[in-house]
Amino acid sequence: MSAATVVLVHGATAGSWTWHLVVDGLIERGILTTAVDLPSCSAAGPTVDLHDDARYLRGVADDIGGPVVIAGNSYGGAVMSEAALDLPDVRRLVYIAAVMPRAGERIWDILSALESGLTDAVHLTDDGRLVFDPDLDLEASFQLSSAEERAFIRPHLGRPMSMGTDPDVSLPAVAWEKIPSTYVVCAADRALPPDTQREWATQRATEVIEWPTDHSPQHSQPERVVDLLERLARD
Repeated sequence: MSAATVVLVHGATAGSWTWHLVVDGLIERGILTTAVDLPSCSAAGPTVDLHDDARYLRGVADDIGGPVVIAGNSYGGAVMSEAALDLPDVRRLVYIAAVMPRAGERIWDILSALESGLTDAVHLTDDGRLVFDPDLDLEASFQLSSAEERAFIRPHLGRPMSMGTDPDVSLPAVAWEKIPSTYVVCAADRALPPDTQREWATQRATEVIEWPTDHSPQHSQPERVVDLLERLARD
């Protein structure tokens, strides 16, 4: 039986670039993969929201036409929790230091309750989009990456992201209630508290793994991510 295609979903203010090492590693091992660019992080205005991102991701996954593993980092976890609803070809959801909301849980409530190293990094543009201070983001989310990788990351930071206009945005249902899931707790995470990740993982995920990594192991320890996703894609 052929392996599943791996779809990679980035976090807030990021893009497909954040998966470049993982994409290369999976391709070398013969695993088909695609890394998406969410509309909220490429929109010119502030009205695009979580549901728009989910619709886009759902279309990507549905068009593959075969078994799919979806892996998301940070905000990407919320997107895939909606996007994978009732998609029979999605075989596994992989949350890598990712938001894993319950149905009806306000996303802003989740984010505002976090004791995050990104708290002081958050700013709003004049049109209401969210942006992180690049230097603070680099130290909160990528502190364990190599100097070479941090030099690659730095020019991509500081780009705005649309969060939509509805402060009560939530997911009416979540795919992880029906689709098996793996949660990767990142124990050295400064952006999303590890204790919060452990709580979500133990209460909501099918499988729990813990790594001694920062918020973005796709940069700091990509071989771990590739090993895990290859295993799940071939399972």
